[in-house]
Amino acid sequence: MLTKGLSDSDLKKALFKGETLVWFKDLLIGKKTVLNKVLKSNLIFSKPFYPKGKTILNATLQNKSATKIQLKYTGQYSFHDDSDIITINPYSELKLRIKTREIIDKVNLPFIVLNALEGPKNHTKIEYNLKIN
Repeated sequence: MLTKGLSDSDLKKALFKGETLVWFKDLLIGKKTVLNKVLKSNLIFSKPFYPKGKTILNATLQNKSATKIQLKYTGQYSFHDDSDIITINPYSELKLRIKTREIIDKVNLPFIVLNALEGPKNHTKIEYNLKIN
């Protein structure tokens, strides 16, 4: 539930506004806007960087939530050490090395969240637009 506080009136407002989601086992179910807020506030990218003389972008994705998050990368690049499907365990981080083939100053990383549903068979999509030093 997305609330400003934990009072009864705050909870009641969130319920009537539809700002709730269901967390069952490792599955998140809710409205797109609520899922996106929760996912974006719990999945945080570090500042990406290129090691000197390399064209493989390094970034760390941190999961601050109590559930594992399963992502499918749908962008134009590929990961150096991982497939396009990645799992980030609760309260952990994953180092990603992204093959960009050339040094760029920003990168778009779109994902489908495989364990977050907006409706039947409709997985939530999130996107990160990161600036690079």
